[in-house]
Amino acid sequence: RPYGRRGADVRLSATQHLLTAALARDARWAQRDLTPRVQQATGSLDVRLQGLEHVVKSRESLYRKVSERLGQPGAMIETVVPQVNDTVRYTLLADPQRYAGAVLDVIPALHRQQLTLVQAKDFWGGPRYRGLNLTFADGRTGRLVEVQVHTPASWEATVQTHGDYERWRQGSLPDAERARLATAITAVYAQVPPPPGLGALDLAVDMALDMAAVAQASPLATNRAPQLLSAHPWAQPVSSAGALALTSVSCVDEHRSNR
Repeated sequence: RPYGRRGADVRLSATQHLLTAALARDARWAQRDLTPRVQQATGSLDVRLQGLEHVVKSRESLYRKVSERLGQPGAMIETVVPQVNDTVRYTLLADPQRYAGAVLDVIPALHRQQLTLVQAKDFWGGPRYRGLNLTFADGRTGRLVEVQVHTPASWEATVQTHGDYERWRQGSLPDAERARLATAITAVYAQVPPPPGLGALDLAVDMALDMAAVAQASPLATNRAPQLLSAHPWAQPVSSAGALALTSVSCVDEHRSNR
């Protein structure tokens, strides 16, 4: 059915709607456990958490994303829903001169909180978005968690272009309007300088991904309720004393091609 206030036509069947709703529900539940752990992991680091009020992806945005992916050839709800990696997402701001070092501090700090790095996408050369997007698999909640690492300038550009980007991504937009928005967004990001040390950072992140694949870390969940209904494929349900626990399973090689 239609779901969206910005003109995006979102249509889901009853089953697709229920599965997407379960994904949204699990995200709201998981963030209550995730946010204190992310705060603890990053509190002593040279980064700043930004926008905690937007940690959980909005229902409108989630429904639209699922609908868009279901529009691709061969897509099925059973495979689309588990691949959504940003139902819970965090934004970190780092000083440009400390950016590379801050990222390398964040990854092990989150790992100590049972979040395993499974994917990294470097968008610093992108025309309509700049930043580093990291995806972690959380062994406690079964969620995929996105962590965006920005400089203050790239974050300000993201905020400034958000409205134009939301319109630009609509498939039904006239070509001329879409081109105008793309030009406007690109002009803003062109003013955002990349932080130094990105080449060495990419190599270090690759090594972190390799280490995660070898380690196969699988911490048991410590929180027991409510039972998850839509655990990601990177987390396997296991029985523990009659309650649901989760173990994290790395599938790094399968997804690194998307980087």
